[in-house]
Amino acid sequence: MSLFLRRYSLVILTIVLLLAGLHLLNRGPERRLYAGGIVSTLISPIEVAYTSVVRLAARVWVNYVDLVDIAEERDELKGRISQFDELRVENAELKEENLRLRRLLHHSQSTQFTSVAAKVVGKRMSNWVQSLRIDRGTADGLQSGMPVLDGKSLVGRLDIVSEHSATVLLVTDRGSAVDVLLQRTRAPAIARGNFGRLLKLDYLEQAFDVRPGDRVLTTGFDGMYPPGLLVGVVKTVSITPGGLFSFVTARPAGNFSRLEEVLVLTDSAEVLVQGGGFQDEDVQAAGVGGAGVQGQVQSPILQAPTMSNTAVQAQEVRQ
Repeated sequence: MSLFLRRYSLVILTIVLLLAGLHLLNRGPERRLYAGGIVSTLISPIEVAYTSVVRLAARVWVNYVDLVDIAEERDELKGRISQFDELRVENAELKEENLRLRRLLHHSQSTQFTSVAAKVVGKRMSNWVQSLRIDRGTADGLQSGMPVLDGKSLVGRLDIVSEHSATVLLVTDRGSAVDVLLQRTRAPAIARGNFGRLLKLDYLEQAFDVRPGDRVLTTGFDGMYPPGLLVGVVKTVSITPGGLFSFVTARPAGNFSRLEEVLVLTDSAEVLVQGGGFQDEDVQAAGVGGAGVQGQVQSPILQAPTMSNTAVQAQEVRQ
């Protein structure tokens, strides 16, 4: 009983006072006023508390609604920012592609050769296979053996050609062989793939002065590539005392792992080997041309140079 009274004493007291006030309301005007004051005094804290609770609940609800609206606006803004980021990246990609295609178009227009631009859609870059896949084929007039350029330098040649795609065998592939010469000394050699991303220059006689940095150009003697195309730059030179040939490696002129578009020369081998070429400022600035033309070259594709006696002997050794 005592536990009950202690727990509910405030409630009991409130009820008793309310009953006493109601009782006094039935007794005359003075007592009614007195009782009304008592009831008002008792109810006033409850009214204040109720009003405060209602106002607090209203503020909480309004704040909740505002937070929901803010969260929705935040999510919408995040979505817009994400879209803007995607558009910015796409725009940057389109600008880069447009720049590359403009350069490729410039190279294509600066030569008398007929060419087809193609997009690189696949790559195989291992020690055993060095090739690209492009999105043009026989339907576009392509045939196996056609030279492929990156605009300024030799990339390789078409290998397997289907109706709407083709495989490009890179000059760095082990199965590739390009008849070349060194621009500075006119020393002839055969450029082959070297189990990786470098070239090795076979049959380069030790009698020739070879230095790192020497430019390697096509000769056109193989009947496949136009003469004077930039193939690469000599990287290392090793000479064996008493040996006949130097061991020379060269770095390809193009960065094949980053290629996205290429040019395919579609003219016949006879037309390609007979001459003509690119009027390309970038290659002219790079100094492509040889001592044989005394630096007055207007094109990186040169006329086939006359072979010296040493070069003829090198050709006979290779045969």
